[in-house]
Amino acid sequence: MYLDRAMNRLADLELKAAQAYLRAAQAFETREFKQFFAEMAREELDHARAILEMMASVKPSTYDLAVTEAKLEEAAGAIARCSSALINHEDLEAAFVAIAEMEGTEINSIYESVLHYYTNQLLPSHGVEVFHQSTEVHIRMLREAAGRFGLEPGVRGQLEGLAVKPLGYYKVTKL
Repeated sequence: MYLDRAMNRLADLELKAAQAYLRAAQAFETREFKQFFAEMAREELDHARAILEMMASVKPSTYDLAVTEAKLEEAAGAIARCSSALINHEDLEAAFVAIAEMEGTEINSIYESVLHYYTNQLLPSHGVEVFHQSTEVHIRMLREAAGRFGLEPGVRGQLEGLAVKPLGYYKVTKL
């Protein structure tokens, strides 16, 4: 799959994740929970915007990636399952378990492939940096909310497992 197509699909996945968070915001009655999920939706929209801005530097049908349509469909399916779990949550902890699954899906390997190609084709690095920083903030927000909401250590542990690779990870270094 070409870089431009993969990035377009990733933007769509971010938009679907934003929808999941908005649905969770509607499903919870507590103002603090509604605000948290609405803010998480905004973060996902920021991710989609960063990807779309990065796409402006990519020529169509360039840089064939190892990302397959099947892998993208698998990620979309995981987001759909997690979205359903968020809406049909039994409690806040169940919702956070679904979030940890959604945020830690196969989408990470897809992002790694796309960001690796994007960075190493000498395309503007600003988009990658913005996306990277935004993702770090996103994960920190999840962890802080889990602590603030008093979730069980097991749930907080799942969120601790979410991580962003350092920016240098995406850059090929020649010896």
